[in-house]
Amino acid sequence: MKAEYVRQATTDAIYNAHQKWNTGEETDKNPK
Repeated sequence: MKAEYVRQATTDAIYNAHQKWNTGEETDKNPK
């Protein structure tokens, strides 16, 4: 159950990062 939670959290983090990237809000400290 814990592994699933971590995997989901990672997926959410990646999704949020992509959303920020796609909307052009480049506020990340280390842009890719």
